[in-house]
Amino acid sequence: MLSILCCGCLRVMGSEGRALGRPDAGQAPIDLGQLAQRFSDLKEVAMTFGDAATADKAALEFGWSVKDDDGTPNHRCPDCKRKRERESYERTGAYIEWG
Repeated sequence: MLSILCCGCLRVMGSEGRALGRPDAGQAPIDLGQLAQRFSDLKEVAMTFGDAATADKAALEFGWSVKDDDGTPNHRCPDCKRKRERESYERTGAYIEWG
């Protein structure tokens, strides 16, 4: 099962498309150990999907983006999608494989 991660705030998509977890401060580099710890509590409440196509369809229905204007695959929650129109981000969204 997989979930969607927003590239801007590093929150995961929960029910009704809400971004779950605390927003990331945007500091680089990302500490993967800390990131994994942040998500451990979200696993039970994050929306999960059997494949990327189904996840992307749900993301679009909830107002998330699944690609940038240039076609680069990406995920942004509605808040970060609005920010993207004013700012640029270097990182991209991802799927989380809970395994």
